[in-house]
Amino acid sequence: MAALAVFCLAAVAFQAPRDLFVPHTRAVEVWFGFELHGTPALLTAPLHWLVFLAGAWGFWFQRAWILPCAAAYAFYIAFCHLVWNQVSPNGSGWLAGVAEAALFSIPGVLLWRADRHGRKWSGSTTGMIAGGNLPNLLSAGRIASAPFLLASAWNGASAAFLLLFGLGLLSDVLDGFLARRLGQESEIGARLDQWGDFALWVALPFGAWWLWNETVRREAAYVLVALVAMLLPTAIGYAKYRAVPGYHTCSVKAGALAMGAAVPLLLLFDLAWPFRIAAAFQLVCAADELGITLLLRECHHDVPSVFHAVRLRRVQSSRSI
Repeated sequence: MAALAVFCLAAVAFQAPRDLFVPHTRAVEVWFGFELHGTPALLTAPLHWLVFLAGAWGFWFQRAWILPCAAAYAFYIAFCHLVWNQVSPNGSGWLAGVAEAALFSIPGVLLWRADRHGRKWSGSTTGMIAGGNLPNLLSAGRIASAPFLLASAWNGASAAFLLLFGLGLLSDVLDGFLARRLGQESEIGARLDQWGDFALWVALPFGAWWLWNETVRREAAYVLVALVAMLLPTAIGYAKYRAVPGYHTCSVKAGALAMGAAVPLLLLFDLAWPFRIAAAFQLVCAADELGITLLLRECHHDVPSVFHAVRLRRVQSSRSI
């Protein structure tokens, strides 16, 4: 909860100077996907700040209304992106609108599900975040960073984009390690980690497209290979288990480190071969995860490799005899 309150305050700190002092955004506001310009934009801009200030207050003091209201606002933002990409001359069309709407719907779904299941603050996802669980804070921060990644890219702030992306990768490395060392492993933590990874890696191609369009076009085949290799095992795992498996395989960890090093080299120095190797290695990661899904009858978390899945299946088979 504290992390979500800090995110809301950070949103105000980001929006207010932007609405007041940045020339190309100062006199533009978007409501329900439609742009307001000039005086109407300046007059309605503080309403956005008030929404996030109310969110910070509600999350910090754990008010009962904050979950459904925050979920509704997340879906409202998703709807705005869908409409804006269609009607604005600055929009990127329906495909970008659908993709952005899907991305911004992720926190809405998480908040809606937490409220729908009627969890208590001390036992819910948000309660565990507020309860001093540092690994969950890191994972939640990775989810919260996705809108800022997109905003930085949209405004041409390449340095801020890469800094946020680097911090996201660092949090991905630290959350699992800290969870094991501090004895704070949990099913909720595993889910937060999965959603954090998804938000980070989905935001990356959109941001890179806006900031380094020519480079992304040239490397489109490798980008597509990497995205399919990352998303396909999760989709197949969900189709089989009706749940998202969090294997956290050694190969995926190595692939994330390789991508984390290769992406800045490609975008900043136009050095393509490390990215191409890292993209190809994602196929190895995908094969590892798909093998685990094929072998295991039930959804498991923290299976380091397909070889561990083989041993796990043998143990399960011997117990069933």
